[in-house]
Amino acid sequence: MKRILAVLAAITASAAVAFAANIPLLSGVQYSDPSQLLATVNAAISSINTNGPGLYAAQPGPTASIATTVLQVLGTTVVPTGTLTSPGQSFRIKCSGIASSDTNSKQVGIYFGTGAVASTAAFTVASAYWNVDLLVTAVTATANTVYTGEAQFGNSASVGTPSSIVVGQDTTDNLSGAITVSCQAKQGTSAAGDVTMEDLLVEQVK
Repeated sequence: MKRILAVLAAITASAAVAFAANIPLLSGVQYSDPSQLLATVNAAISSINTNGPGLYAAQPGPTASIATTVLQVLGTTVVPTGTLTSPGQSFRIKCSGIASSDTNSKQVGIYFGTGAVASTAAFTVASAYWNVDLLVTAVTATANTVYTGEAQFGNSASVGTPSSIVVGQDTTDNLSGAITVSCQAKQGTSAAGDVTMEDLLVEQVK
């Protein structure tokens, strides 16, 4: 009896967390069956891990660019259907890294699908470090998002040079389908290692 009460208490606590984080509650006859208590707890934990706020994806580097002048992907992850289910739910995306010691032209950006982009301007600063942030917020459960982004680059001689600030509405990428998040670079010269991604983080805000 004590074990059953402990499990029920865990389920109740999980439901409270789910309510606070806008996680959908479990429903169905199988979850009210006493013989399915363990399965119910595991399902609740899985739901919290999937839908709760916190780190969604991480790709630590270093990942160096290849020798090309075509836009190239340094890091990527896929946001599955139904991850942002209510207006106001968001993703905070950060990509950061370093540039080579030459003065070749370089540009780095974060792409949420194809409709929301934040990127640096093309820069030629030698041995620069760079950082790009993008906040994407659901407007509806299945359709548009709004976004705001900022990108910076600099080195010891030009610390934190503002590159660009962008605010807009993404009417291209529909939340009813999976969306690819990526950190991409474009080089003015076909030279391997002109840009190196050190970190790509995607944080879920609910």
